Amino acid sequence: MKDLRAALKENYSLDYLDSERIQYGLWEENYRVETLQGTFFVKRFWREVRLERSYPEMVDGLILSQDLRQVGIPAPLLIKDKAGQVLSKHGERTYQVNEWLEGRTYRPGDLPDQAAYQMGRLLGELHLKMNPTLESSRLDPLDLNQAYKAKLSHETDLKAGLIDEEDLVLSHFYGQLEALRGHFHKDLRPKSYRGRVYNSFWVEQVMFDENDQVKGLIDWTDGAGRQGYLIQDIDTAIFVSAFKTQAIVAFARGYQEVLPMALEDWMDLIEYTCIHHLANEWIYTSWLKQTCNRYDHWKTMAKRWLEAVDYRAKHMKAIQEALSQALSQEA
Repeated sequence: MKDLRAALKENYSLDYLDSERIQYGLWEENYRVETLQGTFFVKRFWREVRLERSYPEMVDGLILSQDLRQVGIPAPLLIKDKAGQVLSKHGERTYQVNEWLEGRTYRPGDLPDQAAYQMGRLLGELHLKMNPTLESSRLDPLDLNQAYKAKLSHETDLKAGLIDEEDLVLSHFYGQLEALRGHFHKDLRPKSYRGRVYNSFWVEQVMFDENDQVKGLIDWTDGAGRQGYLIQDIDTAIFVSAFKTQAIVAFARGYQEVLPMALEDWMDLIEYTCIHHLANEWIYTSWLKQTCNRYDHWKTMAKRWLEAVDYRAKHMKAIQEALSQALSQEA
């Protein structure tokens, strides 16, 4: 803890007393730190290539978090260093310091429906307060023949790192793609607001209290505020949070109450989410390449993500029907 103690003292004028490592974060080390000045959440970034590639966007996201905090988005208070910087270099590491929030986070696949509903409301409020403009977006069509060929080309590399359980999960993907060969995904053009997006909104970045009310949106360093289509933020949230039918419906209900979309746009979005991600293997390859510092945790999440993709592909029509019924009743 010598480096952490020195960084807090020299860069932030905080007097270290004690710290506890937090099992959160795939690309950084995180700590709950007690100081004479209070309790803080401290993030220490260890993957330098990420900083070199994304530093300006990381800073922009943190600044945006404080702007949105002023208009009601539950972002934690960011502590700037003595030079007024939101990210602070000390030695070979870069630090971020926030106020400490009490609460809990859920893992992909574990989110209760009530929390999914609140998560949907939060994303709707976030989008609304970033002043989007309505225009027709284009969700890229997917050539499943090409997706199938691409997966086969990676099959040997992927299976080299798999044990039987993961091999079985991956086999579901090839089975799904084989069944869909010859199907060209339609060119979906749902009407979507365009503007600044959160970019990586997913379940582990939202903190809840004991009643599953949102306490805070706690991670703003992955491109929050870049320009994009809001509908793709929704797709990311559903895909990466490992949602299934009832949680998807709850999430959509929450979002719809804040920033309504046409029912046909939701139907296009669900089709895109359920089919498009059959061709997405980055979660699996990231696990196999061990690009994060929580290998076992990533392995568990990767399995849940892939199982959810398989589930959604098989149950797309049922998900659409359940969502259509829920949103029609509330219209």
